[in-house]
Order: sequence, then structure tokens, then C-alpha cells
Amino acid sequence: MKEVSKPIGLNTAKAAIEELCTNSVPYEHRRIAPMFMELGSGNGQTTFARYAAYMLLKHKVRQIVGLTTYLEFTVDARKDQMQIMFGDIASAAKGVNHFEGVILLDVSALCECVREDQTNYFLEKIRDVAKYAVVIFCISPAKVRNLNKRNELKEKLETTFSDLRTVEVEPYTNTELVR
Repeated sequence: MKEVSKPIGLNTAKAAIEELCTNSVPYEHRRIAPMFMELGSGNGQTTFARYAAYMLLKHKVRQIVGLTTYLEFTVDARKDQMQIMFGDIASAAKGVNHFEGVILLDVSALCECVREDQTNYFLEKIRDVAKYAVVIFCISPAKVRNLNKRNELKEKLETTFSDLRTVEVEPYTNTELVR
């Protein structure tokens, strides 16, 4: 397993993954509570997904078998795109029945259609995926300026996942920005 360096910044998010690794029984195969973060693309989403998958493997929280240890998608709120995405998730589980790695989803676009059928379809399908995979939902503050829509989507996620863990993402410090 290739070493993955810690992301710069994202201290609370890193601490959440490290706590999960410390408090887990190796290969217990229990469902891990999904996470919700306000983290935009270009601000560490991929790096964090890679780090989370690495930590889960390193600490034997997950024995990730398949084509990759993590997946990352930007949900664009079209049902046909979601069907392709869920197909890709299923395909990544080569040799096993379900993908058990980390799935990071930028769900910012769902804020614009939170009361529509495609959001309900998404929540129904991701609930099944989250029985096995570690799901991290991200909303980009730059894309979602309407707090009411953001809060409405978060409430739907909390209704779907009663154990949804909100991880506060602190702004980068000047020192972190120059690294």
C-alpha cells in the first residue's frame, strides 16, 4: 500500500477519520456513518477522499477489494447521470458484491432540486450504497449561496441517515495556503 500524505488543512475532517480508525475493530464490516462537509472542488475533496481511504486500509477498518479504494463524483442532479454514477459504483466492486471504499460526492447541484423526484431517487440509491461504502457528502459554498436550500438538502440527508456526521471545515490559514 502506497503511503498517502495528510492533506494540508482540513484538521477537523482529518481528526474525524483518525478517530474512526482508532475506535474501530479491524474488518468488523459495520456500517460507517456518512459524513457531511462544506468543501468545494479545488479545496481538497480528492486529497481528502484519497487520505480517508488510505487510513481505513492502513488501520484495517476496511478491506477494500475492487478496482479502486475511493471514488469521487459531482452529482449534476440529472437522473440519467445518477443512474450512470450508481452503475459506476457497482462496477468498481470487482470480485465482491458491494463497493466498500470511500465515495466522495459533491451534491451541491441537488440544492437546486431538493424537492424533486431525482433527489428522492438519489437518496434512495445512496442509502443502499452507504450500507457498505463510506460516503462523504460535500457541498461547495461557492456553488450554493442560498442557505435555505443548503439546509433543506442537509435536512433530507439527516432524515435519510439519522447518524449523518457533520464535519466543520475550517478555512485555510495563511501558512497552509503558502505550502
